[in-house]
Amino acid sequence: MGFSTLNGERAPPDENNDTSKDIKVKALEDPKGDDGKKCCEFARFGGVDKAQGYALVGFGAGSAVMSGVFLSAAFIYLASVEAGCVDENDEIDNECDNRVYGFRPAALVTNITAMAGLLAAIFMPFMGALVDYTPYRKRAGMCVAVAVVIIQGVQIGTNSNTWFIMGFFQALALTLLEIHYFLTVSYLPDIVRYDVDHDTMTKFSQGFLGFQFTGQLLYLILVVGISIVFDWDTVSTAQFGQGLGTIWIAICYYLGWQRFPHVEPKHKLSSNHHSLFLAGFRQNWKTCVRIHEQSKTLQWFLIFVCFMEAGTSAIIPVAVTYLSRVMDFNGTEIGLAFVCALIGSIPGAVFGGWLSRVTNPLNSLRLNGLTNIFVTTAGCVIMTEGNDHFGYIWGFLWGFILCWFYSSEQIFYALCLPTGQDSELSGFFVFCTIALVWLPPLLFSIVVESGIEERWGLTALVVCQVLGMLALLGIPKWSQVVEGAKRSLVLDVHDDDVVPPNNAPNTSETGKTPADEPDPDTTTKDEFQQ
Repeated sequence: MGFSTLNGERAPPDENNDTSKDIKVKALEDPKGDDGKKCCEFARFGGVDKAQGYALVGFGAGSAVMSGVFLSAAFIYLASVEAGCVDENDEIDNECDNRVYGFRPAALVTNITAMAGLLAAIFMPFMGALVDYTPYRKRAGMCVAVAVVIIQGVQIGTNSNTWFIMGFFQALALTLLEIHYFLTVSYLPDIVRYDVDHDTMTKFSQGFLGFQFTGQLLYLILVVGISIVFDWDTVSTAQFGQGLGTIWIAICYYLGWQRFPHVEPKHKLSSNHHSLFLAGFRQNWKTCVRIHEQSKTLQWFLIFVCFMEAGTSAIIPVAVTYLSRVMDFNGTEIGLAFVCALIGSIPGAVFGGWLSRVTNPLNSLRLNGLTNIFVTTAGCVIMTEGNDHFGYIWGFLWGFILCWFYSSEQIFYALCLPTGQDSELSGFFVFCTIALVWLPPLLFSIVVESGIEERWGLTALVVCQVLGMLALLGIPKWSQVVEGAKRSLVLDVHDDDVVPPNNAPNTSETGKTPADEPDPDTTTKDEFQQ
């Protein structure tokens, strides 16, 4: 499947066609945009359409993620009402043991998330194969985007009569969002391969994060602010959030996908293998074997990523459930807690980058893991009903720790790979980030359904964090990691399954294959390692 070979999926620029060449020249030599204007330079991305499209989609995706926060709070409240677990003050009784449709209301959101995570992990290899072997990447992405918008619109009708079926729609929406994310990410290697150099791509990446962060923060401020003004309850806030999110996502997705190009496949299935679905799993397995044989550092790092990404991705559904059931937060108060988390993410990202440079990324990840375990465990003890201020402090700390983790993780990943092979493994890395996202929500649901006090459900996150920390123990000293990055990996995962298509000569504007071209980021990378 395409998770190990996301580089160079489209045909290279045509030397007889000045369009692609002009784009690259403009991105490298005229970063101020079409007219050399400084206004909104950060949003122009050097005139590279794929970069602009990715930024716009990320801006919309931020609202899609945050709308799920308000909708999840509504699901828990409505399920609690139907189960008879809401008192005369319209507050959830977290000691209520009643069930609805066979499960406890506290397990509803985590059940939905576990189902979505498992579906995403199963179908992601197929989507990777679709990217590698078919010309339908853009068409598939647009269809998925339309489906997400439709589901968002339908969920505006979430109420006491429809909440259960809307839960199934939410599981489907979360699965589609993961697939949509992968399809958009698959365009990134093409940007650095054909349009800009590595230094420019680094600046682009900062812009991508800025767009997504801004989208999330603006959406949260709008929904929380308007809900406070009109004094809406949890369900009304969720309905408004879905309506705003539907319009927001539809506009951003439409504008974003208009900028993504049609991409021809680089490979095609051989006559011995006709199943596109199985091709993805075969290549994932081959990639695992190649990494195991050639790089213990990368092997243990990717195992670490599987567990730690699962623990961090589960924070949203687990936190919504915890704040709603244990601390009795309504939808607006939960939104405020996530605003605090976004505010905390800014210094967290800066701190993670600083600590990685002062010490090294491995030490930064180790300290981050220990801090994460401590904060999560402490939350089980001190975050109880009546201590509302701890909920907001906890949100800030989680935002700080998460972005500290993401910052250090990306730096470690960039430096532990052999120079020039980051694109080759980028898709497999994305797969590792979602492979176990279903595990922590499932563990949380098991804890709740076992009759254990709900606040101890946070230990589901600690389990994954501890397993991730154990994986870090398998990584050698940082000096050995740096030395190992100087040796190239042989990742010929296509050797048995594909044959190159006749019309895909893989040359760049210089007439060389991308593998032959020098890596412009080598000096910067060596300086960081030293």
